[in-house]
Amino acid sequence: MCAVSLVTSLPSPSLSEHNKKIDLFHDLHNASESKTFVIPNAWDALSAKQMELSGAPAIATTSLGMAATFGYQDGERLPFEKFILMIECMARVISVPLSVDFESGYGKTDDQICSNVKKLIELGVVGINIEDADPENPGTLFEQSLQRSKIESIKKLALDLGCPKFFVNARTDIYWQREAIVFNSEKERFEKLIEIAKLFKEAGADGVFVPGLTDLSLINKLAKEVDLPINVQKGNWSSLEEAKLNGVSRISTGSSLFRLSAETTKVSSSSIQESPESILRMKPSSISYADINNYFEKKA
Repeated sequence: MCAVSLVTSLPSPSLSEHNKKIDLFHDLHNASESKTFVIPNAWDALSAKQMELSGAPAIATTSLGMAATFGYQDGERLPFEKFILMIECMARVISVPLSVDFESGYGKTDDQICSNVKKLIELGVVGINIEDADPENPGTLFEQSLQRSKIESIKKLALDLGCPKFFVNARTDIYWQREAIVFNSEKERFEKLIEIAKLFKEAGADGVFVPGLTDLSLINKLAKEVDLPINVQKGNWSSLEEAKLNGVSRISTGSSLFRLSAETTKVSSSSIQESPESILRMKPSSISYADINNYFEKKA
C-alpha cells in the first residue's frame, strides 16, 4: 500500500464540490437513459474548453494527443512534470468532471504511482484510466497481482484523501494489442478477459475499459459476468441504443478527435505549400480570434 503523505491541499468546500463531480461522473456511467454515455478526449486546455462549451457533461484526456502536443511519442514518454502541467491547465479552464488517461501510472512502484495520483486528486480530477500494458515492453501485460495491487493502493489513497468514489477505470490491452498478445483461440482470449476483469473488480475498480473489443455479443457477456460499467471505443453498431442494450456504459473517442484536428492542419498546410496563392482563397474560420480569446478568463 501507499506510503504517501495524506495531507491534502483541498479545503473542505473544494473537497465537497470535488466529490459532487465524482458522483456526477459515476451517474453518467450508471444512468438509465437509453443511450450510452459518450466521453470526448481532450489534449490541451483549448480542446477541453471547446468540448465543455459543446455540451460535454464530462471530459477525458488522450495520452497520444497530450504527448504529441509536447513533441513526444505516446507510451509514458512524456515527462510527468509536463503531463501534470497539462492536466492543471485543463482543470483550470473547465468546470465539468475531468478524467485522466494515466497510462500505467508513471511509476515503478505503488508508492510512486500513488504520489502521482495524489497530485491529480489535488487538481480536482474525478478519475483515471490505469492500464495493464507495460510501456517498456510492448505486447506485454503486467502480472495480474501487480495490477491488482496498483488498483487497491489507488482506491485506498483516494479514501484517505476524502474521495472514496474516485473513479478507477481499469484498462486491459488484451484486445488492443491482439496481434502481439497471442492466444490459441479467441475463446481463450475472451476467457482471459473475464478473469482479468473480475480481478479488477475485486481490487476495487469502478469500471473496466477494453479498447479493441467491439463485438457486442462479447461485451454483453462481459457486462453480465463482471457487473461493472464497461467502457469501449466505437464499433460498427447500428445505434447507441444498441450499444447500451448490450452492456456498453461508456464510449471514449480516444485519440480520434485529436487526429482529426491534426489532419486539418496537415491538409491545410499542404495545400498552401503546393499552391501558395491558395492562402488568398482559404475559407475563413467560423471561430474568430476574439472567440478563442474569450474562452478564457482575463488574468491580471
